[in-house]
Amino acid sequence: MNKKSLKKSLAFTFLMAVILPFLLLVVATLVTSFRILDKEIEEKNIQLANLVAVTIDRSLLNIKHELEGVVTFLDIKALDPGKINSYLNDLLGRHTEFSGLQIVSHSGKVLFTAPADPSVVGNDVSYYAFFQELSEKNPIHWSWSFQSLQTNLPTVTVSLYLPGYILTASLDLNQIISHFDEVADEGKLIIAVLDQQGTFVFHSDKKKVKESDMEKNFFLLKSISSSRVTKFSFEIDNQDFFYYARKIKTAGWTIIVYKLESEVYRPIYNLILWLLAAAIPLFVYVFIYLLAKIQILSQTVYELILHTKKVAGGEYDFFIKPSNFLEVNELMDNFNTMAKNIKSRQLEIIESRRQLRKAQIIARIGAFEYYPQEDKIILENDLLSWLSIMPEDYDHCAKSFFDLIHKDDLKKVMEIFQASQRGNDLVEFSCRVLLPDGVIKYLFISFEKNNVSEKIKGIIQDISHQREEEAQMRELENQLVHAQKNEAIGNLASGIAHDFNNILSGILGNVEIMQMNLADSHPAYEYLKGINQAIFRAKDLTRQILTFARKTEVEYALVEVSALLEETIKLFKVTVSPQVKIEVNIPDSKIYIKGNDTSIQQVIMNLGTNAYHALEGKGGMISFALRKEYVENHPTLSTGYYVVLSVKDTGVGIDPCNMSKIFEPYFTTKDVGKGTGLGLSVTKAIIDKHRGEISVESELGCGSTFQLYLPVVDYNINLFAKKSDDLVLKTHLGRILLVDDEEMILRVLEKLLEKLGYEVRPFTKPVEAIKEFYDDPYYYDLIITDHTMPEMSGLDIAVKAREIRRDVPIILCTGHIELMTNLQDGSVINRLLYKPVSIKEMIKVISELI
Repeated sequence: MNKKSLKKSLAFTFLMAVILPFLLLVVATLVTSFRILDKEIEEKNIQLANLVAVTIDRSLLNIKHELEGVVTFLDIKALDPGKINSYLNDLLGRHTEFSGLQIVSHSGKVLFTAPADPSVVGNDVSYYAFFQELSEKNPIHWSWSFQSLQTNLPTVTVSLYLPGYILTASLDLNQIISHFDEVADEGKLIIAVLDQQGTFVFHSDKKKVKESDMEKNFFLLKSISSSRVTKFSFEIDNQDFFYYARKIKTAGWTIIVYKLESEVYRPIYNLILWLLAAAIPLFVYVFIYLLAKIQILSQTVYELILHTKKVAGGEYDFFIKPSNFLEVNELMDNFNTMAKNIKSRQLEIIESRRQLRKAQIIARIGAFEYYPQEDKIILENDLLSWLSIMPEDYDHCAKSFFDLIHKDDLKKVMEIFQASQRGNDLVEFSCRVLLPDGVIKYLFISFEKNNVSEKIKGIIQDISHQREEEAQMRELENQLVHAQKNEAIGNLASGIAHDFNNILSGILGNVEIMQMNLADSHPAYEYLKGINQAIFRAKDLTRQILTFARKTEVEYALVEVSALLEETIKLFKVTVSPQVKIEVNIPDSKIYIKGNDTSIQQVIMNLGTNAYHALEGKGGMISFALRKEYVENHPTLSTGYYVVLSVKDTGVGIDPCNMSKIFEPYFTTKDVGKGTGLGLSVTKAIIDKHRGEISVESELGCGSTFQLYLPVVDYNINLFAKKSDDLVLKTHLGRILLVDDEEMILRVLEKLLEKLGYEVRPFTKPVEAIKEFYDDPYYYDLIITDHTMPEMSGLDIAVKAREIRRDVPIILCTGHIELMTNLQDGSVINRLLYKPVSIKEMIKVISELI
């Protein structure tokens, strides 16, 4: 199939569709204009011919009338010759068209002339042809036959045959034809008058006057048979003319108006030239315009072709300039939009691939191809890098891949791959690989069986991290179970501590009553004093249990570390075997820290117990050392003085693999039943709360050393020290409303307060107590109430009492230590006391409120 150039095709189409109709229109316009103009010229020339013919005919008719009028007044027989001459001269003067008048006898002799010319009078003119024709045919005759006797110039004569004489007038041609000379000049016409013999009576070219060419003019005379204008063409002197001829009835002459054919068609030629002058530039402009548009259009198409090649080559970053053509411009816009969309989509695909690649790298996913017939497995380089294999060291042989599979999983993996060409099921399985560096990794392999293709594609994902996370998740689940257990233990401990504190409160009250009734020298007083101390030690024990269960916050005070360490080591020695040697190095100077003595004591006991377990019952040495050290440029500690407590053992040491895990909750290397894994985690938590640091150094078979760093405080700053119990008791008489659901506690406290001089009204039922207060609220000076009671809590009693009397002092006693931090805002109660409460503490608070 022949392909044509778009540019040539468009040019030919434009020429055929635009230029050809334009040319046909021009030709049609020229033909029409030619016909119209030819018609107009013909009509105009005919009008001119008619005008000239009518003008001459009228002039000749007037001359005839004048001559006939002369005859009526002229009687040559009756007048003497002198009067005839005078009359003729007068007539000649009045009629300028006459150049001369003659009277001739029938015999042809000239009788009179005007103007008078004696030389002419008497001449014989009988031989003139017109004289003979006049006497034979017509009474009047118009011809060239007479020659003016006065001027000797050819003159048109008109002769009137009358009885007795002939009147002949010589006409002044200049006077006759002067009125249409201007017409001839204006129309560029040639006007001629032929007499009956074909002689030019008048011609625009004066040289042709009296010229006779019967051969040429005979056709004219023969063709004109009426007074209508006849048009025809003729050639004179190798020039083409158009003739317009007409007969003049009066004289029988023929009027001819003719014009050069070139002059006749000059307006048409001018029109053609004008049209050509206008059409050619217009044609050239249209042609150039069309060529320019075709060039623009073809250039646009060429640009589209070039940019289409760019798109085909994957290049989309371009912009095609708008075109002047609406449709082409829309095509350009659509093409630009298409390229922009393709580029955007390509960028999206690239970004998607990048994200996919990133996701594959994050998920450690790589592709592989398995060729069963060639026994070849091709792995991506990323997979090889994850498997710690250099690409040049992997020969893509299936055996090379199977050699990596863990021996326990090898049989299963080989069976799966060997069955890969049977069926179309999706195969997914996991296995272990043993890397050259000895590391075991878990792989997830997925591919689809294919019994048609010779190649099987699939993915391999390194799921070792997921397996580790699953293991960590299981560990966290175990820790959550332990935490839930601790929560349950804490709740149980809280309830036990409450009940235990109530028991201690009853014991403490009875002991203090007994002490008040006995003298200091009584033998039982010291025993009672010991019971009192044991009660408060039990109180601290319950507080410590609740602190471990995270039911309360630790109270800080000024702690002298040397004395606390000596006391704790005494307790620790009782728990270890005699085979273990305890070494202690404590400075003589006192070192103070801000902390909780019970918590620090627990830390020392935990570290000592771990050291003892590290000896594994084989004997050895445990060293405790205390020193003061200035620390600076430490990564976690602020610059300043610290007390450093070192606990060193000669046990088995800590495995380096476990060094980073020893402070994690529930981590332990001990056998089941020999450890909870909480000792070091609790120790780390306590040290962190004291703004300290713990470090460890260990070597397998050589023991371990733990060092505690706690910030030292100036011993003169005793902000957290406990106040002395040696208080001055102030007994004030007053009325006290006492509420407690425990009968024993209520009765003991009632006796103590009454013994000190207070009036007490006890209630075991909160509802009855608040009703008593409503009856007479201003009777009581103080309300002392337990918190946890049936029907109504102590806090509810306080709220209701405040509604009746806002200024009544209220003391709330509780065995739940967690309430100590929740009910101390003072908006409802004035004091909050933790059971068991000593009588001295109670009296001190009461004395402050009453």
